Amino acid sequence: MLGSGAAHGQINDTEGTWQGTLSCGDMQTAAGRSPKGFVSQIKVNVSFGAITGRRDTAEVIESFNGSIERSGRTTLEGSGHWKDNPRRAWRYRLKGTQSGSQMALAGPLESPDGKTRLRDCQVRLTSAVLAAKEARERSDKAALAARPAPPAASTQPAPAAPPPATNPAVATKPTPAGDLAARTSEKLNRDKELAARQAADKAAEAERALAARRQSDEAAAAAARAQAQAAEVEALRRKNLQLEAEKAAAERAAAEKAAADKAATDKAVAERAAAERVATEKTAAEKAAADKAAADKAARQKAEADARKAPIKVRSAMDL
Repeated sequence: MLGSGAAHGQINDTEGTWQGTLSCGDMQTAAGRSPKGFVSQIKVNVSFGAITGRRDTAEVIESFNGSIERSGRTTLEGSGHWKDNPRRAWRYRLKGTQSGSQMALAGPLESPDGKTRLRDCQVRLTSAVLAAKEARERSDKAALAARPAPPAASTQPAPAAPPPATNPAVATKPTPAGDLAARTSEKLNRDKELAARQAADKAAEAERALAARRQSDEAAAAAARAQAQAAEVEALRRKNLQLEAEKAAAERAAAEKAAADKAATDKAVAERAAAERVATEKTAAEKAAADKAAADKAARQKAEADARKAPIKVRSAMDL
């Protein structure tokens, strides 16, 4: 029962919000819309060992589901699609481990049917609650290590008590020497206690200062990491936009060149057809002229032949 309770407590410790980055490499197929790799912020929620999350950007929408086992073994699966084309979809299959305030997973980004591996991806998540708890534990350990040892017991012998008086009326008073020794011993003890308290106060102050400085350093480091990640995401976003713009410009230039080539081809075809039509008309005109000349020549020749023939006399009955 103790082991089960400890494991249940460990799972409960992971509850809350985990934040980090989702990074994927270059597209491994030629059909990708964004071929270059990317890094994006991701946030998930853990409740009773179940992981849920959602990533909604201007271009894509993704949902994640997974689990954290008592051993720390972690799985995370997700699916997503382009907002302007839901049929262009994909899925994630990530596996990894959770240790303390850190969670690391890796795996493929695939086609929806799992037959095509599109990218290799990694997820790195941090729990702010567990990170603060670990920082407190480290601070406590450092404080315990820096705490001074308790003061050693005094080795000076205690002053001897005066013997009891048998008669109050005749009881003896302490001698001046014994009274001085008692006061001296008491003062030494008070000084030692004061020195011990001052040392403890200084140690506590040093612990508080160390914890505050460590917390400030951790907060600054976390802010620097977040800023660096945001800068990297922004740089990748700008690079993706530049690549998309270059791709669009190349496609536009190719379309313009194709249109210009088609216009040039159409013009050449039209000019060739016009030249052929002119040549055909010229040939027809020349043939018609030749035919007319031949006909005129034949008519002249016939007329000349008719003119050279002897006239035929017609006899009448009187000539017989």
